[in-house]
Amino acid sequence: MIINYICISPLEQFERVRLIPGVTNSGLILFRSCFRIISIHYMNTTNCIVVPSRYQVFVESLIRLVGTRVVDTMGNKGNSYYSLIYTIALVVRVTNIIGRVPYSFTVTSHRVVTLTRGGIVWFGKRLVGLRRHGLSRRGRFLPAGTPFLIVPIMVPLEIRGFTITIVSLSVRLYANIIAGHILLKVIAGFSWSRRQLGGVMYFLHLLPMFVLCRLRVLETAVAIIQAYVFTLLTCIYISDIRVGGH
Repeated sequence: MIINYICISPLEQFERVRLIPGVTNSGLILFRSCFRIISIHYMNTTNCIVVPSRYQVFVESLIRLVGTRVVDTMGNKGNSYYSLIYTIALVVRVTNIIGRVPYSFTVTSHRVVTLTRGGIVWFGKRLVGLRRHGLSRRGRFLPAGTPFLIVPIMVPLEIRGFTITIVSLSVRLYANIIAGHILLKVIAGFSWSRRQLGGVMYFLHLLPMFVLCRLRVLETAVAIIQAYVFTLLTCIYISDIRVGGH
């Protein structure tokens, strides 16, 4: 699904546009991502063939990757959280990859989206900690043996560590995505401006275009890596709460 509007400013590509009443480009891309995820899994369950399709290879590779990370960070007992982690990993990866399509829209470049996903992980951590440790974890805000003089410093630091999950998950994701998109847009605009000058500049614009093509490959790798990092941090945070950490 391609959104046909021209971006003049490097930041204009992140602007949410209302296409029809009640539907924005962000919502449309999210709907497409969900539809894509469901269709890939549906095709894998209905088409049982000897030679796996590319969709089946993609899904099986992601299942294997997420399963390995869950076992490595939480052990075999972490398999009970596999469905949650797999869903988060798949949604983040698909939305990041769709955002790489020219004239599309990257929903993970908005803090409201990444904060929501980070908030889901944070709230899930709290439920896991409450179920395993009850209310005894309130003592984490003031560790035993803390000198009285540093209590005013220790308590705010522990509270910050209590809520840092949302920031570390959301800011890392949207900052990397938005930085890469801005860089690509600036280089593309510079190359186009050189081309418009004509003469020698017409041939010189090929150099930034060459750099742009290489950066597009790099940004695609960054989109996939950020989905992996988001998944890995989710596993680490859930593993930490299971043993009594923040």
